[in-house]
Amino acid sequence: MEPVDYVHTLIAVAEDCPVTDGTPPPVEADKPSVAARTHRMLVGAPYRYTSGDVSSVLGKRYGWGVHADGDGHLALHGAETPEYRELLASDDLTVRKAFRSASGPR
Repeated sequence: MEPVDYVHTLIAVAEDCPVTDGTPPPVEADKPSVAARTHRMLVGAPYRYTSGDVSSVLGKRYGWGVHADGDGHLALHGAETPEYRELLASDDLTVRKAFRSASGPR
């Protein structure tokens, strides 16, 4: 299966995300998690990487919206930020919810 590169898309924070603000994942110095590495990459270089370069649970567990621009490059926006709310309300973007953490009724 080939990776999907999103364009003009916001991956919105999951409905059952346990936090309300964008929160950096915990970092273990000797073995950083995939989430911590992805967060570091996207915060350090917004709109440099594509979804093919990173995998992310940042919208599922840590309160980050992931915006893909017209070229498919990604940036993070905390759910508490005006930028996130503007992207969420935009008619120019496809909005998809991050996968839910729990299974069961929606």
